[in-house]
Amino acid sequence: MEKRRIQPAISGTASKNEIKRSHSSTDTFETKEEFIAHLIKIGEIKKSARSDSTDGLIYLQGCLKIDKRVKKFLSWNDVVTTSAVVEPGMISRYQYLPKTYKGVTTTLIAPDLKSYMEHNNYGAEYKDNKWYVSTLRIPESATHLDFSSVSTDLTLFYGHQISLSSLPYSKSILGLSPYSLGIDCPNARRIAQQKGCGKEILKTLPPSNMFTDIIGSFSGFFSTPRR
Repeated sequence: MEKRRIQPAISGTASKNEIKRSHSSTDTFETKEEFIAHLIKIGEIKKSARSDSTDGLIYLQGCLKIDKRVKKFLSWNDVVTTSAVVEPGMISRYQYLPKTYKGVTTTLIAPDLKSYMEHNNYGAEYKDNKWYVSTLRIPESATHLDFSSVSTDLTLFYGHQISLSSLPYSKSILGLSPYSLGIDCPNARRIAQQKGCGKEILKTLPPSNMFTDIIGSFSGFFSTPRR
């Protein structure tokens, strides 16, 4: 008589790996609340200490990954997290991105500086029409913005080209080279020094004098597109 194999009993609790396997790539959570609860359950993200706040926002800790596991085109604007990575096509508008303290990775383009700061430097101090942050990240998708109203200790530049006038006022800038900086204003060396450009950039700029200021003014005038 053939012996029947007895399947092991299913435990009332499952390991994190088992929970992860139970949700295949074809599963889709219909709401962000369900998806967030799932991410917390599997340990991919944590609740923030501010999660009990009564301001209507959802506070998380960690990197929130918004991908095909959740329904497309939801608004995540009421979620605040450390950082976020949004898969292309998951969110329709920049304003619907989650708010983050350390940056959101997305293919969407910020319409203005205020939107960018809200979603990448949430909670930054804003006083007298100026932003104050410890670290500012400028990805390629944000090089069209004017960061001259931002004051920061450190700027991390990830783009290919940005104008000198659009740089923030920083104590130090990493990732910026002479080839990625467009000179669009007079007295460039002094301004570059004020904005935290390193010696590698400063030594390529001529010392400030009346002649270079005049030439820079005319250069900036003729290089500005006219409507």
